[in-house]
Amino acid sequence: MALVEVRNDYAVSPDALWDVTTDYAKLALLNAGMVAMRNIPTGRLATGDDFTCEVSLFGLLPWQPYRIRIREVNDAGRFFLSEEDGSGVDMWRHRSSVIATEGGAALIDRIEIEAGWKTALVARWATLLYRRRHPARLRLLGLA
Repeated sequence: MALVEVRNDYAVSPDALWDVTTDYAKLALLNAGMVAMRNIPTGRLATGDDFTCEVSLFGLLPWQPYRIRIREVNDAGRFFLSEEDGSGVDMWRHRSSVIATEGGAALIDRIEIEAGWKTALVARWATLLYRRRHPARLRLLGLA
């Protein structure tokens, strides 16, 4: 198993960052260029959501099923937990949390990954994916 942790800071309120973080419509926009996604629900993440969407790496590789189960959404604590699998990944356990900072808010993504012999490669790719979400999130928050 591999552990990936990425932190990004934003000059916005924690509530504003949390709203972007928990909006399904923003997910595809944040992943654009790295992972194309289709058949994603609409609205906000909710505890108990369980769906299978389709993903295509870079929008070029064949579409593959990818299951996402939202285990917990805690608005008061501004964190969610998900368990995901598919597209060559056996387990992608994700905790995303928003914290207040002196300059606004920070988003901390912590992902445990198991993908057999591909685990190290998938973990490196996940680090890149979560770092590349930062500029898109800046645009969505009106900061770029």
